[in-house]
Amino acid sequence: MVKSCCAVGCTNRLTKGCILSFYRFPVDGNRRRLWIAAINKKGWEPSQYSFVCSAHFISGKKSNDHLSPDYVPSVFKHLDSPTRRRQASKMEAYERRKHANQARAKSVQADNEKLEAEREQSEPVCASVELQVESSALALQPHSIGRRTELSIEDVSYMEECLDQSLQFVGVHTDVLSKEFMESGSSKVPGVIKFYTGLPSYSRLKVLFEYVS
Repeated sequence: MVKSCCAVGCTNRLTKGCILSFYRFPVDGNRRRLWIAAINKKGWEPSQYSFVCSAHFISGKKSNDHLSPDYVPSVFKHLDSPTRRRQASKMEAYERRKHANQARAKSVQADNEKLEAEREQSEPVCASVELQVESSALALQPHSIGRRTELSIEDVSYMEECLDQSLQFVGVHTDVLSKEFMESGSSKVPGVIKFYTGLPSYSRLKVLFEYVS
Protein backbone atom coordinates (compact mmCIF):
# COMPACT_ATOMS: atom_id res chain seq x y z
CA MET A 1 0.00 0.00 0.00
CA VAL A 2 1.36 3.41 -0.98
CA LYS A 3 1.80 5.84 1.92
CA SER A 4 -0.01 9.14 1.50
CA CYS A 5 -0.53 12.12 3.78
CA CYS A 6 -3.95 12.43 5.42
CA ALA A 7 -3.74 16.20 6.03
CA VAL A 8 -6.46 18.31 4.43
CA GLY A 9 -5.37 19.60 1.02
CA CYS A 10 -2.05 17.67 1.06
CA THR A 11 -1.31 15.45 -1.95
CA ASN A 12 2.11 14.17 -0.87
CA ARG A 13 2.71 10.48 -1.44
CA LEU A 14 5.67 8.23 -0.77
CA THR A 15 6.97 7.60 -4.29
CA LYS A 16 10.38 6.88 -5.73
CA GLY A 17 12.75 9.79 -5.13
CA CYS A 18 10.52 11.35 -2.45
CA ILE A 19 12.57 13.01 0.31
CA LEU A 20 9.66 13.38 2.75
CA SER A 21 9.10 11.23 5.81
CA PHE A 22 5.71 9.78 6.69
CA TYR A 23 4.68 9.29 10.31
CA ARG A 24 1.95 7.15 11.82
CA PHE A 25 -0.25 8.66 14.52
CA PRO A 26 1.13 8.28 18.04
CA VAL A 27 -0.07 5.48 20.30
CA ASP A 28 0.05 7.74 23.37
CA GLY A 29 -3.53 8.89 24.03
CA ASN A 30 -2.93 12.58 24.75
CA ARG A 31 -0.46 13.13 21.92
CA ARG A 32 -2.68 11.16 19.56
CA ARG A 33 -5.62 13.48 20.36
CA LEU A 34 -3.44 16.53 19.65
CA TRP A 35 -2.45 15.16 16.26
CA ILE A 36 -6.09 14.41 15.39
CA ALA A 37 -7.11 17.95 16.41
CA ALA A 38 -4.31 19.39 14.28
CA ILE A 39 -5.53 17.51 11.18
CA ASN A 40 -8.91 19.20 11.76
CA LYS A 41 -11.22 16.65 10.15
CA LYS A 42 -14.56 16.67 11.86
CA GLY A 43 -15.57 13.21 13.20
CA TRP A 44 -12.51 11.56 11.68
CA GLU A 45 -10.41 8.87 13.36
CA PRO A 46 -7.05 7.67 11.97
CA SER A 47 -6.39 4.04 11.12
CA GLN A 48 -3.15 2.10 11.10
CA TYR A 49 -2.72 3.24 7.48
CA SER A 50 -3.07 6.95 8.26
CA PHE A 51 0.11 9.01 7.92
CA VAL A 52 1.20 12.62 8.28
CA CYS A 53 4.12 13.75 6.12
CA SER A 54 7.12 15.75 7.37
CA ALA A 55 6.00 18.82 5.39
CA HIS A 56 3.60 19.60 8.26
CA PHE A 57 6.37 20.09 10.82
CA ILE A 58 8.22 23.41 11.17
CA SER A 59 11.69 21.86 11.16
CA GLY A 60 10.78 19.28 8.53
CA LYS A 61 10.59 16.37 10.97
CA LYS A 62 8.66 15.40 14.07
CA SER A 63 10.12 15.78 17.56
CA ASN A 64 9.56 13.57 20.60
CA ASP A 65 10.38 16.46 22.93
CA HIS A 66 7.06 17.62 24.38
CA LEU A 67 8.50 21.16 24.66
CA SER A 68 9.16 21.37 20.93
CA PRO A 69 6.59 22.96 18.59
CA ASP A 70 7.17 19.95 16.33
CA TYR A 71 5.79 17.60 18.99
CA VAL A 72 2.54 18.05 17.07
CA PRO A 73 2.16 18.81 13.31
CA SER A 74 1.29 22.49 12.84
CA VAL A 75 2.05 23.53 9.24
CA PHE A 76 -1.13 23.38 7.15
CA LYS A 77 -2.41 25.21 4.09
CA HIS A 78 -5.56 26.36 5.86
CA LEU A 79 -3.59 28.38 8.43
CA ASP A 80 -3.17 32.12 7.81
CA SER A 81 0.20 33.85 7.54
CA PRO A 82 0.25 35.39 11.07
CA THR A 83 -0.32 31.95 12.58
CA ARG A 84 2.53 30.50 10.56
CA ARG A 85 4.83 33.33 11.65
CA ARG A 86 3.96 32.70 15.30
CA GLN A 87 4.76 29.02 14.84
CA ALA A 88 8.12 29.91 13.28
CA SER A 89 8.85 32.27 16.21
CA LYS A 90 8.02 29.52 18.68
CA MET A 91 10.46 27.18 16.96
CA GLU A 92 13.20 29.83 17.04
CA ALA A 93 12.63 30.41 20.76
CA TYR A 94 12.69 26.67 21.38
CA GLU A 95 15.99 26.28 19.52
CA ARG A 96 17.53 29.15 21.53
CA ARG A 97 16.49 27.55 24.82
CA LYS A 98 17.77 24.19 23.63
CA HIS A 99 21.17 25.57 22.70
CA ALA A 100 21.38 27.55 25.97
CA ASN A 101 20.60 24.41 28.00
CA GLN A 102 23.22 22.45 26.09
CA ALA A 103 25.78 25.19 26.70
CA ARG A 104 24.99 25.20 30.43
CA ALA A 105 25.28 21.41 30.56
CA LYS A 106 28.68 21.55 28.85
CA SER A 107 29.82 24.28 31.25
CA VAL A 108 28.76 22.24 34.28
CA GLN A 109 30.51 19.17 32.88
CA ALA A 110 33.69 21.18 32.27
CA ASP A 111 33.58 22.56 35.83
CA ASN A 112 33.12 19.07 37.24
CA GLU A 113 36.03 17.74 35.21
CA LYS A 114 38.20 20.65 36.37
CA LEU A 115 37.31 20.00 40.03
CA GLU A 116 38.04 16.30 39.60
CA ALA A 117 41.44 17.07 38.05
CA GLU A 118 42.27 19.47 40.90
CA ARG A 119 41.23 16.84 43.45
CA GLU A 120 43.45 14.21 41.84
CA GLN A 121 46.38 16.66 41.80
CA SER A 122 45.87 17.51 45.47
CA GLU A 123 45.89 13.87 46.63
CA PRO A 124 49.72 13.45 46.38
CA VAL A 125 50.17 16.73 48.29
CA CYS A 126 47.83 15.52 51.04
CA ALA A 127 49.70 12.23 51.22
CA SER A 128 53.00 14.11 51.55
CA VAL A 129 51.59 16.27 54.36
CA GLU A 130 50.32 13.19 56.18
CA LEU A 131 53.75 11.58 55.89
CA GLN A 132 55.38 14.70 57.31
CA VAL A 133 52.93 14.71 60.22
CA GLU A 134 53.65 11.05 60.94
CA SER A 135 57.40 11.71 60.81
CA SER A 136 56.99 14.64 63.21
CA ALA A 137 54.98 12.47 65.58
CA LEU A 138 57.72 9.83 65.58
CA ALA A 139 60.31 12.51 66.24
CA LEU A 140 58.36 13.56 69.36
CA GLN A 141 58.23 10.07 70.90
CA PRO A 142 59.44 9.96 74.57
CA HIS A 143 62.68 8.12 73.74
CA SER A 144 63.78 10.99 71.46
CA ILE A 145 62.85 14.01 73.58
CA GLY A 146 65.71 15.86 75.22
CA ARG A 147 68.53 14.04 73.44
CA ARG A 148 70.11 13.73 70.03
CA THR A 149 71.51 10.52 68.61
CA GLU A 150 72.65 9.06 65.32
CA LEU A 151 70.97 5.75 66.19
CA SER A 152 67.77 4.75 64.44
CA ILE A 153 64.48 4.27 66.28
CA GLU A 154 64.88 0.50 65.94
CA ASP A 155 68.39 0.64 67.53
CA VAL A 156 67.17 2.66 70.48
CA SER A 157 64.18 0.35 71.00
CA TYR A 158 66.50 -2.69 70.98
CA MET A 159 68.84 -1.09 73.56
CA GLU A 160 65.90 -0.28 75.80
CA GLU A 161 64.70 -3.87 75.57
CA CYS A 162 68.16 -5.22 76.49
CA LEU A 163 68.37 -2.85 79.45
CA ASP A 164 64.95 -3.96 80.71
CA GLN A 165 65.99 -7.62 80.50
CA SER A 166 69.23 -6.91 82.38
CA LEU A 167 67.36 -5.03 85.09
CA GLN A 168 64.92 -7.90 85.50
CA PHE A 169 67.80 -10.39 85.77
CA VAL A 170 69.64 -8.40 88.42
CA GLY A 171 66.44 -7.91 90.40
CA VAL A 172 65.73 -11.67 90.46
CA HIS A 173 69.30 -12.83 91.15
CA THR A 174 70.48 -10.19 93.60
CA ASP A 175 70.61 -12.81 96.34
CA VAL A 176 72.94 -14.99 94.21
CA LEU A 177 75.37 -12.25 93.22
CA SER A 178 76.56 -11.32 96.66
CA LYS A 179 78.18 -8.01 97.40
CA GLU A 180 81.48 -9.74 98.28
CA PHE A 181 81.56 -11.40 94.84
CA MET A 182 80.79 -8.08 93.17
CA GLU A 183 83.62 -6.31 94.89
CA SER A 184 86.29 -9.02 94.45
CA GLY A 185 89.09 -8.46 91.94
CA SER A 186 89.27 -12.06 90.70
CA SER A 187 90.26 -12.45 87.04
CA LYS A 188 87.42 -14.94 86.60
CA VAL A 189 84.73 -12.43 87.42
CA PRO A 190 84.38 -10.85 83.94
CA GLY A 191 83.73 -14.22 82.30
CA VAL A 192 81.24 -15.19 84.97
CA ILE A 193 79.45 -11.85 84.72
CA LYS A 194 79.17 -12.10 80.96
CA PHE A 195 77.89 -15.65 81.27
CA TYR A 196 75.14 -14.73 83.70
CA THR A 197 74.24 -11.21 82.57
CA GLY A 198 75.52 -10.73 79.04
CA LEU A 199 77.33 -7.56 80.17
CA PRO A 200 80.94 -7.19 78.93
CA SER A 201 82.67 -6.18 82.20
CA TYR A 202 82.49 -5.93 85.94
CA SER A 203 82.39 -2.13 85.87
CA ARG A 204 79.24 -2.16 83.70
CA LEU A 205 77.54 -4.59 86.07
CA LYS A 206 78.55 -2.54 89.11
CA VAL A 207 77.02 0.61 87.64
CA LEU A 208 73.86 -1.31 86.82
CA PHE A 209 73.76 -2.89 90.27
CA GLU A 210 74.14 0.47 92.01
CA TYR A 211 71.38 1.90 89.85
CA VAL A 212 69.01 -0.91 90.81
CA SER A 213 69.94 -0.75 94.48
